[in-house]
Amino acid sequence: DKIAAVRERGINFLHAFGTPENFKLTYYNEVLPEIYSDTAAVIGGKLYFYTVSGLYVYDGSSAKKTELPFCDDIVDCVAASEFGGRYILSGGSRILGRDALLVVNAEEGISYLVEADKGIPVADGEVLIYGADGSFSALEEGAEYLFESAETDFGKRGKKVLKELLLDA
Repeated sequence: DKIAAVRERGINFLHAFGTPENFKLTYYNEVLPEIYSDTAAVIGGKLYFYTVSGLYVYDGSSAKKTELPFCDDIVDCVAASEFGGRYILSGGSRILGRDALLVVNAEEGISYLVEADKGIPVADGEVLIYGADGSFSALEEGAEYLFESAETDFGKRGKKVLKELLLDA
């Protein structure tokens, strides 16, 4: 019943009432941090967008910063999309020190980083992944993928990022 327009510093709503001439423009009145372009996605009826302060969710009445892990880690944002009920943002990770995807499943309270080229195409409801041979293919929900990292001794004390988990059934 309304169209949301995400701007650099806020959200506008266009409400239509019957004829094309009968509409109203309203504004979300709360102050928001600067919103990165191309980071808005609708998931489960909520509007997600990434700001200089991290990931925000607008539920139809208010916008709140997401408190899930890694949701304020991404810099140099490229684009975001919805995939399988998840918010996926491509950019650079401060924690990893390299390009990554931020994956957020707010319904399950899960968020994580995936090491990936920040130039990875994320748009039109699809996330494209690339293989070792440089080929791109669409990420398919329910399919199995293998990600391998180099060996590590876990180095210095501090935050660690799990890069591979093997389960042998």
